[in-house]
Amino acid sequence: MPENLPDHEHCAQCDDAIPVGQKYCSPECETLFIAKLKKEKQRNLLFIVVVIVVFIGIGIASTLLVS
Repeated sequence: MPENLPDHEHCAQCDDAIPVGQKYCSPECETLFIAKLKKEKQRNLLFIVVVIVVFIGIGIASTLLVS
């Protein structure tokens, strides 16, 4: 690793080198990163809802089979 690299960090979205203390290289990368997080949060919420519905369905089906 070269020793003469200036201190830097990497953009959270595109991984480009950026000055220390910044999180994104541009407003566009920030917007894309926030949109990606929002989409991931929605996907996780949908997964949780589907799992809950499946468990409720299994519970209802098992009570109907026992009766």
